Amino acid sequence: MIEEKFKQIIKREEDTIKKETSSFNILGALRLISFMVIIYFSYKYIKEPLDIHFYLLLLNISIFIVLVIFHIKVKNRLNYSKKMIAINKKYLDRISGDWIHFTDIGEEFVDKTHRYSSDLDIVGERSLFQLINLTHTFYGRKILAKDLLDPKYTKEEIKTRQEAIEELKDKLEFCEKLELKASDDSIKNPQKMIEYFTESKKAYSKAIINILRIMPIIAVLLSITIIILKIQSLYRVVFFLFTLQSIIWLVGMNKNNELLEKVSYLSSSLEDYLEILRLIEKEEFKSTLLKDIKENLLGKEVSALTGIQKLEMIAQMISIRSNGLIYIVFNILFLWDYQSAFALEIWKNNFGKNVENWLHSIGEIEALMSLAVPLQIEDGLTFPIIDNKNFKIDAKKIGHPLIKKEERVYNDILIDDKILIITGSNMSGKTTFLRTLGINMVLTNAGSATCSSELSLPIMDIYTSMRITDDLKNKISTFYGELLRIKDILDYSKTHKNTFFLIDEIFRGTNSKDRIYGAKNVVRNLNNSSLMGAITTHDLELCALDNHKRIVNYNFSEDYIDGKINFDYKIRKGKSTSTNAKHLMELVGIDLLE
Repeated sequence: MIEEKFKQIIKREEDTIKKETSSFNILGALRLISFMVIIYFSYKYIKEPLDIHFYLLLLNISIFIVLVIFHIKVKNRLNYSKKMIAINKKYLDRISGDWIHFTDIGEEFVDKTHRYSSDLDIVGERSLFQLINLTHTFYGRKILAKDLLDPKYTKEEIKTRQEAIEELKDKLEFCEKLELKASDDSIKNPQKMIEYFTESKKAYSKAIINILRIMPIIAVLLSITIIILKIQSLYRVVFFLFTLQSIIWLVGMNKNNELLEKVSYLSSSLEDYLEILRLIEKEEFKSTLLKDIKENLLGKEVSALTGIQKLEMIAQMISIRSNGLIYIVFNILFLWDYQSAFALEIWKNNFGKNVENWLHSIGEIEALMSLAVPLQIEDGLTFPIIDNKNFKIDAKKIGHPLIKKEERVYNDILIDDKILIITGSNMSGKTTFLRTLGINMVLTNAGSATCSSELSLPIMDIYTSMRITDDLKNKISTFYGELLRIKDILDYSKTHKNTFFLIDEIFRGTNSKDRIYGAKNVVRNLNNSSLMGAITTHDLELCALDNHKRIVNYNFSEDYIDGKINFDYKIRKGKSTSTNAKHLMELVGIDLLE
């Protein structure tokens, strides 16, 4: 079973935790003992300053330092195992259906006016994003959202993405390690830093940099010389030099604060990015896209690994600002804020213009990993064939990827430059079928695998009208809201040749006479616009429109066994011949008075 690979990793890490917890506790006890021994020999040496006491004190301090180092290493291994268990449990949740409780739903990307997002559950609660998302970096999240909401890939680009995603399917360990490295909450929005690194403006002139770099060296060396030689008459010179440097530090404090804060707030993220880059560096890729991304990060003259390592060292310099007394002393002696700012400016000149590209490349890998998730949690998914020569969808055993596999129903459908009018009774599966088509097209356009045994289709823009509600604030009724949405579809198709529409329960927000009149006119308009798509309706009168060349009827039906409704959720050609309102009313216990 596909779950076994995740369960094995969990078992391995649980065994590691058992083993390392024992070591962690032992090392903790030894640390405590060593610390007590240090206190004891410190007391003995103070009371009786013998060489033996001093050497034993040094020995125990050394032992304590070694124990602390090993203790931290064991703690890191324990944290790694705990995080790895959590990651693999989330994969199991995806398989079992418990992914609907994941807290990251991509809320910042929810847009109810989007062409299809809300109707097809792409982002938000119980969405595709919630199911597959492995991204944690700022750019990773943005890129995955764009891949799902606004992909602009050509046929050739989709092919290269499919190859990359298929390769990542078999690199579960790499994907999990990269997710773990990126999962720290400290990876923040880098926009402030990027804006600073890409601006051409220089914070300090070359002359000021040279003066303020040499000045602390002269001041410190001169002061040491005066103190060592005990030239008391020059002590005032020492006082003057460091007073002058203190004034210079205070004068530039606001400017330096503004400059250094652009990087200091990201200092903890830089180590995470370094770990990610080291992981990518070790991994061998075969697909063109992944090799290109790795080359972009590490294979050029300006390597991201080298650049981020140097920036992380500068961030460590800047971090002294949080160490109170040391920070003050360092600025009085060395003008530390200035030295940090100068180092940052040099780094900016050498690497700054590449930063956004590096972070974007890491985000691309995260997004591709996320799009590989469906393949890692389910067998039988396939990559679609992109056929831009024919305006048709040919699907075999197509199902909805957000429905659990054991509950999912598959259908075959051929839409050859046609408009489908789908009728059927309540709860028969019409709406789910529309969403099945739409969400698999979204996966296709992103380059991912689809929930089908075979799928051939062109690259198409998707536009839906499904979850239309009234808008009291703007005084828009449901019916008027539907009209506006359908007008948007017609207008959009004028500038986008291959547009596929999905309209659910057309004009349900008005009376039957207006609904039928309006729906017939809309279908004719859609037909004349050379759009392809599907409309669901309860109005069998619309089925008469199949006398138009491109309009065909399909239906979902049900049967009754022992007085109970049974749905098979299978689509069939032709118009519906059944209704079930009476039976549903009886089912919920409403008396039939007519």
